[in-house]
Amino acid sequence: MGERGITDPFPKGCLGSERCRIPAILTTPRGTLVAASDARWAHGQDTAGNLETMVARSTDNGLTWERQFVHHFEDVVDGSQRCIYSAGFIDPVLGCDREGTLYLLADMTPAYVGTFAYDGIVCGRESGRHSNGKLALKAGQDISRGENVELNEDTYPYYVGEADGNGYAPVLGIRDHESYEGYLVDEQMYLYRQGTDGVEKVMIPQLDGEGRPTDHMVHGNVFFAAAPLKVYPTFHIVCSISRDDGRTWSAFRSISSQFSQGGFVGVCPGRGISYVPEGADGLEAAGPERMIFPIYDNCRGVEYASAIYTEDQGKTWKRSSYADQTGFRQSGEIIKSSESQVVELPGGILRMYSRNQVDRIGYTESLDGGETWGPYYMEEQLPYCGNCMVSVIRYSRRIDGKVVLVASYPGGDGELYHRVNGIIAVGFYDETEGKVDWRHHYQVNQAPYYYSCLTEFADGRIGLLYEYEEYAMRLEVYEMEEIMEA
Repeated sequence: MGERGITDPFPKGCLGSERCRIPAILTTPRGTLVAASDARWAHGQDTAGNLETMVARSTDNGLTWERQFVHHFEDVVDGSQRCIYSAGFIDPVLGCDREGTLYLLADMTPAYVGTFAYDGIVCGRESGRHSNGKLALKAGQDISRGENVELNEDTYPYYVGEADGNGYAPVLGIRDHESYEGYLVDEQMYLYRQGTDGVEKVMIPQLDGEGRPTDHMVHGNVFFAAAPLKVYPTFHIVCSISRDDGRTWSAFRSISSQFSQGGFVGVCPGRGISYVPEGADGLEAAGPERMIFPIYDNCRGVEYASAIYTEDQGKTWKRSSYADQTGFRQSGEIIKSSESQVVELPGGILRMYSRNQVDRIGYTESLDGGETWGPYYMEEQLPYCGNCMVSVIRYSRRIDGKVVLVASYPGGDGELYHRVNGIIAVGFYDETEGKVDWRHHYQVNQAPYYYSCLTEFADGRIGLLYEYEEYAMRLEVYEMEEIMEA
């Protein structure tokens, strides 16, 4: 048990993973806590590597948890050290609409793919699709990656066609549009082959922690290093849906083709937000519910945030403009806006707080439901270590007649980028001035403090899931009065 009678959703050794990172947590309309995290096995590093998405669920306010893998590949033996020849999932973000439908998004990377190219890791600058919009493929029987070369009909001569009524899409030649050796794929890009006795799975050897084939055979996928067909080495964003309060989840579906131009484009871990535009009377909805998830990329040489959103429960997605009016550091360097979190303020204003590389947390606002974003402003009352994800939520209840925001971040120790000294700040929004008075700052710890994610329990308490070590996290729960005593 924790200090406040709760247990951690992802203790060390959870589902066999000694290390975990990247907390996400929310409270569903039924009061259920749903949390997500990367399983980073024995290494803890970012992609490329053997990473999976764990989800934990509690119906008793964190006393007990049900745990499962929602995103998991079997291409490499679980529990290994970092192995760049493994496909993986990284940086979960959770969302919940007003009907209780849950969304879990994450970045998915083929074997060898990471944010930065070094020591065998690659990240191509193209979308991974041919001009017809279809996923590009190349043949390759060895344990290897798709090549980071100009994507054309010679370098990637095949593509994934349209699925039939059984959910199988043919692999076709880009020039002749004929079947390539009878290969088929399903929606998650697992490989099959049309045989004399029907459709059969394509089986490949599972790799050990050193990248060597084992005797154990697994279902092949075009994202795997040992598969006979390879994808172009770029990032993909995937989405899974739960309609039963987080008990079960749909198979993941790649959504990147609807908005990504290629290269590194990733979700912002933590939480998405449900937004419903108000009618003229302030009550009746003026449009459909929109689920909004911040994303960011480095396609312009600087990390800039934007957002993707869906109005049909994840079937189709659109992307906002960049939040790129960030300003400059004293050195002349552009201030970035990368990992971000969004809250809704009165009047339908969306405010997005973003990670940057300066010593104060900044925000931008949208007045059109997250489609465009204005200039950034710095919160002088929120000094922090810089270059770390921050969490911000809106409290469900007004206090002294004011809208209340709650933020979590590493306050730092004066040394830039030193992730220590966790803070929970409580701010009161002035609807006339459009500013937040961050008048309360609660000291969570005086120790390492990395990524964090806030949620409000059904009874109004504040839950904080945070990384207290570089590869471990815990859940703490606070009364709002306790935080405001600071």
